[in-house]
Amino acid sequence: EDEQAHRGEHSLEVQVPFLQFVYSDRAPKILPLCIRSHPMHEVEAVVADAEELGQAIAGAVGSRRVVLVASTDFSHQVPQEVAERQDRLALDAIEGMDPESLVRTVFERGISMCGPVPVAIALFFCLARGEHRAELLRYYTSGDIIGDRRSVVGYASFAIRHQGGVRK
Repeated sequence: EDEQAHRGEHSLEVQVPFLQFVYSDRAPKILPLCIRSHPMHEVEAVVADAEELGQAIAGAVGSRRVVLVASTDFSHQVPQEVAERQDRLALDAIEGMDPESLVRTVFERGISMCGPVPVAIALFFCLARGEHRAELLRYYTSGDIIGDRRSVVGYASFAIRHQGGVRK
C-alpha cells in the first residue's frame, strides 16, 4: 500500500516472469516485501532486524513448501577486477550461510551491493527452517556480457536447498 516504497524498486518486474515461466499454469501466490535501506553503520541492529524478520517469515510459513526469492545486484560501477574481488567476499558469506558475515562484509568493505539485507533475511529464513546448503549457480558481471570491463555491475544466482531431515 506504500507506493513510495515501491517507486524505485524493480525486482518484481524482473522476478515475476521467471516465476510465471517455471510455474506456467500453476500461478503461485506472491507476497512481495520491500525492504527499506538500513543505516549500515548500525551493523548489529541491521543483523538483529534481519534475523527477526527471517525467523518471523519462517514461523508464518510453518511447514508449508515455499520459494523465497531475494533479489539484489552485487558491485555497482567499479572495474571488473574490483567487482570480482569484492563480490567474492559477499558470495563466500552467502555460500557459507552466514548472514551476519554478509552484512558486516558489505559494510566494512564498502561493497556497493544494493540488497544485502534482503539476502540476509532470506538466509536467516533458511537457517530457521534447517536449510543449510547454498549453491552458487552463476556469477558474472555486465562486463562479461558487453565487453566493457571498466565499470561493471555484478550479478549472481544461488539456490538454497533443504538438506533433508525434519524442517523446523
